[in-house]
Amino acid sequence: MACLFTALPFSINAGESSGVPDGSFVRISVIGGVSPFRKVAWDVTLRGDTTVVTLVKESVCRRGQRQSIQFLDLDSAPELLETLHQGGVWELKRPARAKDGGLDDEVATSEPKYEFWVAWGRRMERFWIDQKDLLDRPELVRALGVVRDGVGSRVKPLPVMDVYHDPATMGWVQVTATEKAVAVVDGWQKVRLPAGPLEMVEGEHTVAVRGLTGRTSEFKVRVVAGTTNQVHVVLK
Repeated sequence: MACLFTALPFSINAGESSGVPDGSFVRISVIGGVSPFRKVAWDVTLRGDTTVVTLVKESVCRRGQRQSIQFLDLDSAPELLETLHQGGVWELKRPARAKDGGLDDEVATSEPKYEFWVAWGRRMERFWIDQKDLLDRPELVRALGVVRDGVGSRVKPLPVMDVYHDPATMGWVQVTATEKAVAVVDGWQKVRLPAGPLEMVEGEHTVAVRGLTGRTSEFKVRVVAGTTNQVHVVLK
C-alpha cells in the first residue's frame, strides 16, 4: 500500500526558523513485550525557540516513570528536525488496521504495541498498532527508527537495575541516618531513609545521602552475597 504522505513546506538552516509550527510534537511509545520496561517513549516537542527531546522509561517492577531530557536551541535543533522530516514523521497517517486514540499502558501484553502521536501545528494524529501490523507498514517502521535514534543519540541514557542477576550474587544494605534524608545509590536509584534492606548485587556501590537540612554525606559500601550490611549515616 502506498504511503499517505503529503508534501509540507519545510526549511531548516542553523540559527533560523525551522519551518515547524510552534507546539508541534511527535511521541512514539512501545508498551508491553518481553522487556524490563512496561513502557518506553521517545518524544520531540517544539516550544518557541526550544526543542525538547525526552526519553521516558517505566519499569515493570517499579511504578513511576524516569525521564532523560535535553533542550536544543536554534543552532542544535535543525539537524534533528530535518531528520524527522526526511523520515516522514510529520506526515504520518493512521493505517486502516490501527486503532484510534491512545493505548492504555495498564494493559499487560506479551506482544508489544506501538502508539504514534504526532502533531503538526493544529493537525494531529494519534493511534496505536500491533507489532505484526507495524511490520507491514514501512513508513511506521521508518518513523519509529528515526525518532528512537534521534532522541536516543541526544539524551543521556537511563540506567536501570539489572533484574537478571543470579540470586546467589545478591546481598542487602540497610541504611539509616541522623535525620530524614534521601539516598541515591550508584548515581540513579533514589530511596528515602530510613530504608532497607535494599537488595544489591555483590561488589562495591556508591551511596550519596542528602538530609532535609541540606547536610550531605557520600560513602562506598561493599556488598557480600547472602549477607546484610547495616549503615548509619551521620550527616554533618
